[in-house]
Amino acid sequence: MTRTASAINDSLKSFYTRHPYPRYPLVGRPIWENGIMTTPFYVRKIAHPTEDLPKQARVMVMGCGEVLPYVLSKWDQNSVFDFVDISQRSLSRAKWRIGIRKDRLKFHCSDIDSFLKAQPSYSYDHIDSIGVLHHLANPSETLTQLVRVLKPGGTLRLMVYNSHARAWIRHFQKIFRLLGYSPFKKRDIEQSTILVRSTIGILGRRDWAFALKPIFKNTTRFADTFLNVREANLSIEWWLTRLAASGLEIISLLDRYGELDDLPNPAWQPPSLDQLKERALDKRFENNLELILRKPGTTSNLDESVGKLPFKMNRHIVRHPLWFNFKETAGLSQRDRQFLTQGLISYLIDGTSTQDLMTRLPVEALQRLARLGAILPGMVEGKDHLAQLMAPMSSSMEIPQYDTFKAEQHLNLLKVFELELQKDPNKVKKLKLIAKHLERI
Repeated sequence: MTRTASAINDSLKSFYTRHPYPRYPLVGRPIWENGIMTTPFYVRKIAHPTEDLPKQARVMVMGCGEVLPYVLSKWDQNSVFDFVDISQRSLSRAKWRIGIRKDRLKFHCSDIDSFLKAQPSYSYDHIDSIGVLHHLANPSETLTQLVRVLKPGGTLRLMVYNSHARAWIRHFQKIFRLLGYSPFKKRDIEQSTILVRSTIGILGRRDWAFALKPIFKNTTRFADTFLNVREANLSIEWWLTRLAASGLEIISLLDRYGELDDLPNPAWQPPSLDQLKERALDKRFENNLELILRKPGTTSNLDESVGKLPFKMNRHIVRHPLWFNFKETAGLSQRDRQFLTQGLISYLIDGTSTQDLMTRLPVEALQRLARLGAILPGMVEGKDHLAQLMAPMSSSMEIPQYDTFKAEQHLNLLKVFELELQKDPNKVKKLKLIAKHLERI
């Protein structure tokens, strides 16, 4: 039976009230220094390299959660923010982190659709929507409203799920529904975690175990992944086709895991639909869609600069977890990392390029950093250097091969599920369905 939008919103409100995302300890200070790529002025420099973000830019953050408002308030001390979330508990935790309230930081407890419909057209210079649209009742309609309230020339930072890569997660979600597990019961979440851990261990999927390591340590993030009350199963083809139909232009795609090394730099030249679709289907591309988009039209930029950024070089930003976890960049010295980071900041503040960037760092490191968004085209001088950072890093990417359950392993897992269903009158029927889902994981 199809749920109404109202019922879905009610479920999401209950879920994120119970699990304010990402529910980091309130006593700790989030490392806001790593959030430079989340800021409106960073996105603006990619979408409009010759223009600065207006000092009083209007920014909406959809499904802001409890941490992003803190990060953005540290980095951007000029823009006017509308932080929107369906969970009042998430907003309360976000306000607590920020401390003294500022008039330019506005918090709204609302479902996204209701909030968007109440806004005039052309209201925002930038919209941030990370991990939100695929949870909503009607993502297509929400996207239409989102484009309506975005100003001509406005920008959008968007992340939506790569459903092909999440097929195994959806099978777990279906198994947990058959078991009657609830995201509101601690015991059910703990048992779900054990089942996922054991399954991955049997399959020997070290890549899954590594990717899920931070999720296993955080009850809220685990529940968000495996027990969420709403996740639309929409393909990359659906998203890219819908984005194109809405008139939004894709400017940049973040290749977070280096899965597109056989293509030109996707951060500077986004892949085609066919290229992404092919790689998603054969599992070469398993990252979510992380995009920077621009709405057609002319921007009205009357301010000369974004003002001084609250930047201070420290160990956190020099150890950026995304930039320096690759073999090409892990060996860079602290001084080289500082040089790179300072170069990006200088470029964002006043458009200054770093002339000796190409001679100071190894070419392979520069190529990787450009693909991760740490180096933007305007920071590089010379057509030859630009071409070098645009070029593919590999001639081809291998299609991954995954293990399957052996018969004995399959039976052992089913015994675990049988114990969970021992008092269920439909146990036999449910076990058969669980067996089918296990075969597809």
